Amino acid sequence: EIVEETPVEIGERNIVYHQGPAKLRWDGLVGCLIMYSVLLVPVQIGFNRYAKYCGFWPCEPVAVVDFIVDIFFGADLIICCRTSYFDEEEDALITAPKMIFYHYFVGWFWVDFLSVFPFDLVISAAMGAATGDSASGEEDGESAVFSFTKLIKVARLLRLLKVVRLAKLSKYLIQLEDMIGVNPVTFDLLKMTMDVVFIGHMLACLWWYLTDGVISSRSESWAAESLVDLLPPDGGNAPLNQQYVASLY
Repeated sequence: EIVEETPVEIGERNIVYHQGPAKLRWDGLVGCLIMYSVLLVPVQIGFNRYAKYCGFWPCEPVAVVDFIVDIFFGADLIICCRTSYFDEEEDALITAPKMIFYHYFVGWFWVDFLSVFPFDLVISAAMGAATGDSASGEEDGESAVFSFTKLIKVARLLRLLKVVRLAKLSKYLIQLEDMIGVNPVTFDLLKMTMDVVFIGHMLACLWWYLTDGVISSRSESWAAESLVDLLPPDGGNAPLNQQYVASLY
């Protein structure tokens, strides 16, 4: 059914108007959180610097920020289920809840859901319960710990799905360009600079991730040579900023 509605009438039906001022401000906030997430997650995985949780609750400042960001992403998932969209084929604004949900469900829903769901925390909690149940058998306990440790590593790699949200950032940047009226050439240069920085950041994290086992064993490698004067004699690790700079260059 085709009807004419104002943004106010759309809001009265608990539908979010996709070009409303509140939605644009929310998209700006989510865009900033996406930038934070795509920069932080590769560092956590590549340099094995995961935030500490006590069960499902954060135990340190970085974990608290990470937890809050996930809450915002979860809220964005719910909002997207109720956000109108423009159908170019029908040349009409779609505000029907079922059509909105279906459009989101077959599009970005699964990426958003998998990037928000705390797989590593769930598996860690299950590992704690399983190792507790198998404490009576030492061999079974060690086997369970080994199996769940591998699962945790796989689950943590799933956090890279947060990086896929970077594709959404391009949509937010287009909206930002329309709002502030920046010269297109200047804006394209800014986006190109961001792409170069992001690619360099990802390669630095990937490079360290692939060589982490060699570094920890103190065997000959580019990283061991780069950090030979920085590695503590007792077998510890160099500070994160020095590891990152060595891997980046």
